[in-house]
Amino acid sequence: MGHRLRRSTLAALVLFGALLVAGLLYLQRNNPWLAERVAGLVTRNLLSTRGYSLHLAGIEGRLPGELVLHGLRISYLGPGHAPFDLFTARRVALRVSLAGLLRGDFLAESLLLEEATLRAYKVRAAGWAYPGFDSPGGGRSGVQVAIDALGVDRLQVLRETPAGPDTLVLRDTACRLYRSAEGTSLDLDRLRLEHSGRPPVDLSGLFLLRTGGRLDLAGIDVLLPVSHLNLRGELGLAGGLRLDLGLTAAPARLGELAAAIGQELETDSELTGQLQLAGAPDSLQLEGRLSGTLFDFRLEEVGLRGLYADGRLAFAALEGRLNDNQLEAAATFTLPIKGREFGYSADAQLSHFDLETFLPGTPPTDLSGAVNIVDPGGAGRFRFTLGPGRFDAYPFASATGQLLVVGDTLTLSAVEVADRGLAATLSGRIHPGAETLAIEVEAVSDSARLAGVFAGDSLLGGHVEVRGRFAGPALSPAMALDGTFARLTYFGARLGRGEFALRSDALALQPTLIHAEGDSLAGAGLAFARFYLDAELHGDTLRLRHGSAEGADLALDLSGQIDDLLAAAPRLRLDRAWLRWLGREWLNERPLDLRLGEEPALGLARWRSSQGSVALRWNRPDQGPDRLELVDLDLAQLGPWLPPKLALAGRLSGVVERSGPASYALRARLERIRLHGEPAGRAELALRWEGDSLAVDSLAWEPGPGRRLRLAGGLGGLPPAARGPAALAELDPARLVAALGLEVRDFPLERLTRLSAATAFLGGALSGRIQLAGPLAQPTLGAEAGIDSLRLWQLRVDRLDLAARLADGKLSVHRLAARRGKSRVEGAIGLPLALGLGRPPRLPTDGALTGSLRLAADAEDLLGLSDLLAEADGRLEGEISLAGTPAAPRPAGQLRLQGGLLRLAGWEERLSEIEATAALRGDTLAVLALTAAESSQWARYKAGQVRAQGWLTWVGPFRYSVTADLERCAYGTLPFFSGLVSGQLTLSTWDEAEVPPHPFLSGDLVVHEGTLSYDFADVTAAPGPSLAPIFSYDLGVRAERKLLLVNKEANLELSGDLRLSSTPDGQDVSGELATLRGSYLVFGNKFHLVQGELDFTSAEGINPKIDILAEARKRDDKIQIRITNTFAEPQIEVISEQGYSREDVLRILAGLPVAGEAGGGQAGAAVAGRVEAELLNRLEQVVSGELSGVVDFGLENRNLEGTAGEVETRWRIGRYLPGGLYVSYNQGLSMGSDREVALEYRLYNRLYLRSEVVNRGGQYADEGLINEYNVDIRFRYEY
Repeated sequence: MGHRLRRSTLAALVLFGALLVAGLLYLQRNNPWLAERVAGLVTRNLLSTRGYSLHLAGIEGRLPGELVLHGLRISYLGPGHAPFDLFTARRVALRVSLAGLLRGDFLAESLLLEEATLRAYKVRAAGWAYPGFDSPGGGRSGVQVAIDALGVDRLQVLRETPAGPDTLVLRDTACRLYRSAEGTSLDLDRLRLEHSGRPPVDLSGLFLLRTGGRLDLAGIDVLLPVSHLNLRGELGLAGGLRLDLGLTAAPARLGELAAAIGQELETDSELTGQLQLAGAPDSLQLEGRLSGTLFDFRLEEVGLRGLYADGRLAFAALEGRLNDNQLEAAATFTLPIKGREFGYSADAQLSHFDLETFLPGTPPTDLSGAVNIVDPGGAGRFRFTLGPGRFDAYPFASATGQLLVVGDTLTLSAVEVADRGLAATLSGRIHPGAETLAIEVEAVSDSARLAGVFAGDSLLGGHVEVRGRFAGPALSPAMALDGTFARLTYFGARLGRGEFALRSDALALQPTLIHAEGDSLAGAGLAFARFYLDAELHGDTLRLRHGSAEGADLALDLSGQIDDLLAAAPRLRLDRAWLRWLGREWLNERPLDLRLGEEPALGLARWRSSQGSVALRWNRPDQGPDRLELVDLDLAQLGPWLPPKLALAGRLSGVVERSGPASYALRARLERIRLHGEPAGRAELALRWEGDSLAVDSLAWEPGPGRRLRLAGGLGGLPPAARGPAALAELDPARLVAALGLEVRDFPLERLTRLSAATAFLGGALSGRIQLAGPLAQPTLGAEAGIDSLRLWQLRVDRLDLAARLADGKLSVHRLAARRGKSRVEGAIGLPLALGLGRPPRLPTDGALTGSLRLAADAEDLLGLSDLLAEADGRLEGEISLAGTPAAPRPAGQLRLQGGLLRLAGWEERLSEIEATAALRGDTLAVLALTAAESSQWARYKAGQVRAQGWLTWVGPFRYSVTADLERCAYGTLPFFSGLVSGQLTLSTWDEAEVPPHPFLSGDLVVHEGTLSYDFADVTAAPGPSLAPIFSYDLGVRAERKLLLVNKEANLELSGDLRLSSTPDGQDVSGELATLRGSYLVFGNKFHLVQGELDFTSAEGINPKIDILAEARKRDDKIQIRITNTFAEPQIEVISEQGYSREDVLRILAGLPVAGEAGGGQAGAAVAGRVEAELLNRLEQVVSGELSGVVDFGLENRNLEGTAGEVETRWRIGRYLPGGLYVSYNQGLSMGSDREVALEYRLYNRLYLRSEVVNRGGQYADEGLINEYNVDIRFRYEY
């Protein structure tokens, strides 16, 4: 054991020496001053140097590079302080890198401290500095330090204080430390500080100590039990601490934060928000936005900017909501720390401030304006200057004084209140919650002293502010006052904002001069934007020298006087009354007398202008005007009182005159009428209102030459005429009873559609007589009339004649005759109808429906009634009887169609020579038998024969089902099939909840001949339709021969059976086809068919499996191909008769020489030709795809005539036209090439007639051969 110990000790000493020497070498190079100090320490046998001493209980070395120190103690024995232990540790374990020592670097792999204690003391000694980093002269050390991971479980820091030793414990610490010549950075993952008597603090974040003593804080989180702070910014450590920090609190409890720094603050205040701090701790600038509680205040998004110094907060700006009040203020707070008492002072701008939010129980307040509050000691003493505002029910303009809060009592002391020219001094006490208010009031006005309370109703109301002087007796003082007013009321007139001036002498020896002007005046239904008044007041008489007012459509200029001003009914006399109304000027012809008050009375008044004249006398307002006369008055002057929907214009003349207490007579004439800008003729009326009846002596309207409407009769149930026109506002339509007769001649019903949207479906010219009798809530109506050119929604009728009667909720049409073209409908109808004034017409669903109709019509007249019909003709006759109810009609009858023709919109097929019989049963029309000839619009086939039967609904949702037997009928409606077919088809409604209803075609067909055009290239990526198609189909097709499949790969004649399906669920083709003859395009080469099959049964989607054998001759070799798999993804096998390999065959098909053939030049030309052909093929596919559905596009190479094998590239466009025509244009890509225009007509199946015009270029143009005309007959047949 001893041997091992000695060897261990020896190893430790050797290692320690090596480390020491290496460290000295490293320091000598980087910090000569520190190396000198360490060397001095070594030369003094590790006992003391520069006031420090080091003591070790033992050293243990473990190779390689590990050193363990036991009982380490570093003491300070230097000047400036009594000796103390700076650092102690029971055990220190250090592991270093030997490789680093050999390079001159000190690299510590690990450092372990056990039971370590660091003691901090203030040491003042000249020239002393912490060794290892900075020299006494201020130079920076070149030492580089990097600690990748440092963990401390528990470290005590002892500090001497006047109260005794103080201990700070660091726990659970994890950090990284890096130091370079630019500074030192500490990346703190976690650190807990525990200080006796204080809440624990958790820290994390990045500290960066830079040159010059600046400490940067990058996202430092400070966590206390409740508070959570985040710090960002920098601290200046040199020359005194300075801050520039951004602080985020979420939240910050002030009492907890004060305790963490050793201060006492008894408060539950808690804040959240952001704060920017700048300056020194004893003089700190603050700016931010906070919410929460601060002592007795509730803060909501309060923005602040201020300064903290010596326990006081001085805010230059506070803005936000404080105790539920909006506040803008500057304030100073004295915090209750350092032995001070809490207090504050503020200069604030209040807006509807409620004092009760600060002093619960205080009467309601509404304060606005500026306020200064001083509360130096927190005892509830206030000095204030505020206003305007409201205290309880008492408004005031300004208030100054002192207030003392003791318990629940507010004591007012010398509070001066000013409002509306009255100065008052208030003293007293206010008890919160009490029903009474005890306040002593004194009002002072210059030389007069008034005391007491003025109460009672006033003719004048609103807000008035007065500035000026009173002098002399109280009843009639001399005054010089200037003031403003707002929301002023006087006898129902309302004034907005304005200003006024009052001037008078004492004892009223001279009249009081009044001047006023403002921005709004309203009364008697009139409104003005500006007004002006210049008047004199003589006792109770106001002499109006000049008054004017101006509004949007009205302007006044008046002069006159008001007598008995303070009486309940003053009298107004206007000598001059000029007005401008709706752009026209009016002037009174005589003075106007008006008695104001609750029942104003107007004497005879006359106005005249270029738009006519008005005369009015109204002495008894409760009974209406005595006489109102209008002469040639433009209706534009009555615009505000006319219904806007009338759009009425014209000239009105007439008289309304009262005779006796309960009778009015109206005689009027309206000339040059215009409705909605269109001329509407003239009208005259004569009415008498006596008692509760209105007699229509005459009402005639002639909207145009030869057109007339005349109404005569009477109307009862009106309010009594004795109550005047105002009583018409109480008119009850349910009480009206009528006895009216209406006579019309060619009256345009379109005039009615302009008045009500409910009649917008109606049009025509009405002639006849209409009688209206009985209560208008359920009238009896009789009519005998006719309508020419009737329009009823989309229905057009040339002439409608009817005789009808409406009584007891039932409409009986005794005679009904309608004519449209050659079509006639006659009969009678009875149905329930509820018609009454004040409610829309209603058709009861449970009433009886009766009647009969006779129909004789041309089918051509039905065009336009339904969008489904494209062509119709024939004679339709029938008889129909009506029964049931309007909700469930049950018509019955027979219909016959002869010589008919029918084609549905969007269909090419047309039925002609139709003979049909149908029965009408309720809501269904059943087609009992139908025979017709069938043909297609553009087909070349002879007409086939159709026999059909089925049904369709005509009430409610349109549904149908028709089954037809076809015999050699042309068919072309499917998007990819046309031909001549026989079989049975059913056309019905696809009616499922997922998609809208649409036509559905099903059945089985035999194809005599036809063409199937379908491209299988993209079928694998084609999903089912997401929207309802135009129609769906599910068809079985059987073809023995002459069924051609034509697409860009194939031109085949087929036979076999197919099932074609296209529904909202998707598309599908199933079945098997055998190929009879034709060709197939492979590698750009046409191969002629030998044999083949197409199998749709096991195909996925519309992509048949194929097995086709075809052959072609190339270079005297017969090449066969076998195509299998599917149309979309074919697999091709090639066979050469000459025995060429697959690669050679493919080279032959591509136009390239095979291996071993000579002719490099020929091979190059072949390659160039093949590349050009492939490019042309690809270009043709791209352009054809873009122009698909518009024109047919193609590219080709053609040998030039008269040249030795020269090839020209040409492009072609064409389009198929109705009737079997095809037009094309062909031209070369080079300049001066030939241009061809061709017209091709398909005579029959494979026989074509072609005519073309060739415009020659090049040498032909030079020789004068410009145009060439060709006519050819071509027969196309491939086998």
